[in-house]
Amino acid sequence: AVERIDLTLTLPGYDIERDTLGYDTIDVAGFHLYANPGHPLLPHAWIDVALPPDVDWDSVTLHIDGVERKELSGAYHLPLATTDRSLCNAGDDAIAGSSSFPNPASAISQPVRIQQLSQMRKWRFARLDFSPFNWIPETGRLSYAAKVDIWLEFTRTGHGSSAESMSDTVMDDVARG
Repeated sequence: AVERIDLTLTLPGYDIERDTLGYDTIDVAGFHLYANPGHPLLPHAWIDVALPPDVDWDSVTLHIDGVERKELSGAYHLPLATTDRSLCNAGDDAIAGSSSFPNPASAISQPVRIQQLSQMRKWRFARLDFSPFNWIPETGRLSYAAKVDIWLEFTRTGHGSSAESMSDTVMDDVARG
């Protein structure tokens, strides 16, 4: 039987600060600025969702049910990440026409994706990447997902963990967090 876990992700308050060079940095409590080299530094939060011990890894899928998106007024200029993940105050030429840039003017990226499926001793979980902001460099438009309704869908193998592995408490405190 197919099972699911429903979640609602919301963006807490945020601040946008402009530096002396005219680059805008988005600060969200509990989020980290992250990007692949050459991409804009946007806030991300990694959310671990506990899964049953007998989850079928191949069956885990993420569904986005609804996104409440808001657009900010004005134009923004975000710094880019370099190869060492530091700020790169590159000119617009660094991203203009880049086929690898994730947010072309015609697209809005999905605010949530499965980053990885993992196991920590007896605990199994899906790590979600919640990246609510979307920036279009050609126009400077910045929008964000204020609220995202999602669900994780999965099936179970029916092969329960052994009593010995279920009684293992070594990582319980870490998994609880």
